[in-house]
Amino acid sequence: MIVRAVPSVVAGAIVALLGLLSAATAGASGDTEGFALSRLVARTGGEVTAYSDSDSVNVFSPSLTASLYDPVSGWTVGAKYLVDVVSAASVDVLSHASPAWQETRHVAGLDAGYKSTSLFGISAFVVSSVEPDYLSLTGGGQFGLQLMNKQVHPRLGYSYGHDTAGRSDTPFDVYSLVLQRHSLRGEVELVLDAASLLTITADAVFERGLQIKPYRYLPVFAPEIVDAIPNGASIASVNEVRLEGRVPERLPEHRDRFALSGRYAHRGRKKTAIISERLYADNWGVVATTTDMRLIVDASRRWFLWPRVRFHAQKGASFWARAYPATRRGNEVTLPDLRSGDRELGPLVTTSVGGGTRLLLGRRARPRALQIELSGSGEFTHYFDTLYVEGRNGIFAALSLHGEMD
Repeated sequence: MIVRAVPSVVAGAIVALLGLLSAATAGASGDTEGFALSRLVARTGGEVTAYSDSDSVNVFSPSLTASLYDPVSGWTVGAKYLVDVVSAASVDVLSHASPAWQETRHVAGLDAGYKSTSLFGISAFVVSSVEPDYLSLTGGGQFGLQLMNKQVHPRLGYSYGHDTAGRSDTPFDVYSLVLQRHSLRGEVELVLDAASLLTITADAVFERGLQIKPYRYLPVFAPEIVDAIPNGASIASVNEVRLEGRVPERLPEHRDRFALSGRYAHRGRKKTAIISERLYADNWGVVATTTDMRLIVDASRRWFLWPRVRFHAQKGASFWARAYPATRRGNEVTLPDLRSGDRELGPLVTTSVGGGTRLLLGRRARPRALQIELSGSGEFTHYFDTLYVEGRNGIFAALSLHGEMD
């Protein structure tokens, strides 16, 4: 009960922080020379995102952020709160003859940091995510340095996550699956010249525990027909040939993930090009590459536009199969040791095409003190080896407003 109350506690912290923002602003605007709050910068932001795809999944996510920053001492403290409202009538639900469902997820977080003007920076955070049948708690921190006349910025971070999955309306002490996660990140930012920046990042994530979905059950088939089942086979055709009953998925209890990323940004005359590449591999056999390209164009001093293209391709897990065989001998059924119905573990490619625009609305001296941004993308995924669907098309849109006061 205590951990489930974390989002409410953080939401209260956000309200209190917003109160401090008002006090800080009032202090800054009065004749209070030397008053401690007069040097604080208050930042607030709100964002609304929406997602919908051809698999009948819809997500609506409003969020709020607030922070206080002291540019003299280098201290920052902040809070955030997000709500995900998800509704789904996807093929994964319908294949179980289940009706559409709706669920709400609450995410709340606190963070704090200190950045020296000449040497180093340090930060810490804690985040809680709560659903009716899932609880996630994550905390961590990062330490960074500024070297070689601020031309080289190495950073090192660590976080720990503890996830508990259960079933709706069932207490965790009756049924729960626990997953623990240790994440390490090493990063170095290199200022190549006055207009170019290169960032290289290495990530390692070590997961221990059960990652199966309690509601996910898989159809199984006679071994002799497995290879004849086509990619994207419909629910009706699967039900015609599958064996009676369904089986739960079963995944390894250890997963080690590794990624190496590079990001290059170059500022030209009224244009900024940003290119990033991420290479990924894990001990489940998944190997992936992700390329992202964006070109930000200065339409004016206050108006910016950008197109964006992203391409992701991956090889499926070593145990992935479109259809899993089952052999019955008397009362015994022999199944593959590892099996999953999560098509995101199979081979796939995703292409995203979109863009965005940002408008600076602050006063002449500080135009960035108030910003509004609109972005969106179309996402097109093709699955090479799955049941029920061969592809998924989605639309994502985000509208955000950010402001600061001193």
